[in-house]
Amino acid sequence: MSNELIKYDPELNTIPLRKFTPIEMNLFFSIISRMRDKGDQTVRFSFEQLKDLSNYKPTANNRFEDDIQRTYEKLMGLHFGRRSKSGLNRGMFVMFTKFRIVDEADSPYINIEVYKDALPLLSNLDTWVRYALAEFRDLRSSYAKPAFRLLKGFRTTGYAFLS
Repeated sequence: MSNELIKYDPELNTIPLRKFTPIEMNLFFSIISRMRDKGDQTVRFSFEQLKDLSNYKPTANNRFEDDIQRTYEKLMGLHFGRRSKSGLNRGMFVMFTKFRIVDEADSPYINIEVYKDALPLLSNLDTWVRYALAEFRDLRSSYAKPAFRLLKGFRTTGYAFLS
């Protein structure tokens, strides 16, 4: 999994992840890395697969379930949106419509489905932000991770305009 890439629309960088812990950010962007170009189909992650992708250290499944659930609850509190080029039309939506944790199976898993209005953030990208998941996971600070995402958005231009 060392060459796993995160790739998404730059608009996703405008969503503040202030209340997310570094573990929750790792889980979220690990999911994002695998949801790219999947459309609105349900994607299944085994616990082991998601732990490996996110470099999750604790081994207890109960704690992992709690971290996944907290991540999803925080995602539900985020306001994703799209704005028309004129800025006159706006829409708000949640990123995922289905997020189901199944621990009773022989091999516990999570089913996740992207909301159809959120698909342009992950699929058929004209412009994108791209970086290695391993680079992102290795950052430990909840302040460094958003800064890293923002800086990677300008890696091809080499500059950013801030007001």
